[in-house]
Amino acid sequence: MTRIVQTSTAKCRLFRTVLILAIAVQLLFSGLPGASFSAHADDNVVLKIGAPAPDFSFTDLDGSDYKLSQFRGKPVMLWFFAS
Repeated sequence: MTRIVQTSTAKCRLFRTVLILAIAVQLLFSGLPGASFSAHADDNVVLKIGAPAPDFSFTDLDGSDYKLSQFRGKPVMLWFFAS
């Protein structure tokens, strides 16, 4: 006799949440700690929820220059911190 076990909606949500958190932690620790970021914002720019982020540039630890626009269409995680 074959027994079919169905997962509940709560178990699926828990699995999805744990998976998302695991991916977020991996991205945090595999990022570029200590990389120098520089942005020159225009004083007249008004940011709105849902609007595209303004373009900015940064240099990674290897000295390569990047712009936010290079990652258009890809997920980008920004990590702001102060020391």
